[in-house]
This record gives sequence, C-alpha cells and structure tokens, in this order.
Amino acid sequence: MYALFTGLKEPSFLPKTILIAEDDVRIRKLLLTCIARHGYGVIVVHDGQVALDKIRHSVPALLITDVHMPNLDGLSLIRTLRADYAPSVLPIIVLSAEADMLRTKISSTLVQHFVNKPVQLSELCTLVHNLIGPP
Repeated sequence: MYALFTGLKEPSFLPKTILIAEDDVRIRKLLLTCIARHGYGVIVVHDGQVALDKIRHSVPALLITDVHMPNLDGLSLIRTLRADYAPSVLPIIVLSAEADMLRTKISSTLVQHFVNKPVQLSELCTLVHNLIGPP
C-alpha cells in the first residue's frame, strides 16, 4: 500500500499478504484479527468469485478458503486456481467443518492443508508461518 500513496517502491518490511475467503462474517473478523496481529497483511472476501478476481489481479502469499460460499464455492475456486498457479506459487489452506471428509475428496496436490472448524487460532497461525515464513 505504501507504493500507492507515495509512488515509491514498497519497502521490504511490509508484511506478506494472506487472502481469506469466508462467507461467515464472524469467522472473517476473527481470522483477520488473529492473522494481522501476527504481522501479516490480510485481505478478506465473502465469496469465491471475489477471491478469484482479487487473485487474478494480485497473487497473495497464501489463500485460506472456506468451502461453502456464494457465487463460487471453495472447491471450484481451488480447481480454477490450480489451472493457473502451482502450490509453490499460491499455497492453499481449506478451512471447513468438513475438513476430514474433504481430505479424501480433494487431492493433496491441490491443497496444502485442511483445518477443521472451529479453528484453533494458534495452530492456524503456526501453520501460516510454516507455509510462508515470517511476515
């Protein structure tokens, strides 16, 4: 954002950006607060289509997505993204009450991790750090 306001190159100390696609406003706020507190930049969206549009404009360091969302569900979002972005370019965490069932349904080549809801925030932040490094 620094570059938008100053016209200068962004400083290297700005946090890495994580995009969260989640339709539940309470969970979005909770994830935003937790992840931002750890120093990462966070973008939150309410559905898969908005997430896809944002990613096509600017690829984040990590995507955390729900499965059941309006306009474009999480599974369709993941399949669409994997056609364009390798896991090394865009790691994905699926956050779902059905994470255990989804592990058998979705290939591990598409998704790096599945996290059950309700989520343990400390575990999620550790996972984020392990996937993309410190902010």
